[in-house]
Amino acid sequence: MPRGDKVRFLSTMKKDEAAFYLSELARGLLKDRISLRVGERNLVMAAFDAVHLEMKALDRDGRHAIEIRLSWRTSPPPAPGGGGDGCFPPEEVAVSPSVR
Repeated sequence: MPRGDKVRFLSTMKKDEAAFYLSELARGLLKDRISLRVGERNLVMAAFDAVHLEMKALDRDGRHAIEIRLSWRTSPPPAPGGGGDGCFPPEEVAVSPSVR
């Protein structure tokens, strides 16, 4: 995959549809291969055992949002003492479902 290749998906949907998308993402992560298709564009990423997970939640003035960010390296992490935690881009998937 070329460096910097990216797809973005934004949609308002029923909660069961959003849950389905998230479960498919989790299923792909467990199978070590995530495929994201938006229109004619398809981005396929290999997943590894070490994944960095970041979650943020917002509850303000009747608006709720959860942001989930997964990131990992495309190769095994560096040896101990090599710096970093081995779980950061270039590959990442961001899922940001929100209720408006």
